[in-house]
Amino acid sequence: LVVAEDQRGFRASPLSVPDLMDLTQTRIEIESLALRRAIRNGDDAWREFLARRALRFNPDDLNVLMEMAAMLQATNRPAEALDFLTAHERLAPGDHHGLVQQGRVLMDLGRLAEAEAVTRVLFKSAMSMAPPSTLHQLFGRYSHMHNILYSFAFSMMQSISRPVLSR
Repeated sequence: LVVAEDQRGFRASPLSVPDLMDLTQTRIEIESLALRRAIRNGDDAWREFLARRALRFNPDDLNVLMEMAAMLQATNRPAEALDFLTAHERLAPGDHHGLVQQGRVLMDLGRLAEAEAVTRVLFKSAMSMAPPSTLHQLFGRYSHMHNILYSFAFSMMQSISRPVLSR
């Protein structure tokens, strides 16, 4: 790849087409191995860095927005996750998967009224647009989300309304 010349330094050696093809194939194999190892050994911070970098190139990538939201929610950062889900909703209004995630994050944040509003939008959207087979699946998600919402609200109410023992 490199030729040393006395008193002149180094220069790239001339390559034939077969040599260039071999060099390119070797580079692809080395970089693929490095990428596989990086993915296997990468932590959440590294994955977040990659996702944020991808959003710099294409801020409207719905998949990356959802991945970032899920990653942030999994690392207990629901407020940041909500920012990405809000961006997702702006780009894909009424997207059922995004609405379900947004409702979960709002519940994690204790913003129950907003979570309830999201479930209503989800249900209305499902009722108006979904074919019957999908409707059943979406209704199951909606019901599950409502159950979580109401059990969360009930547990909050119980903790607030516990009688105080006075002496």
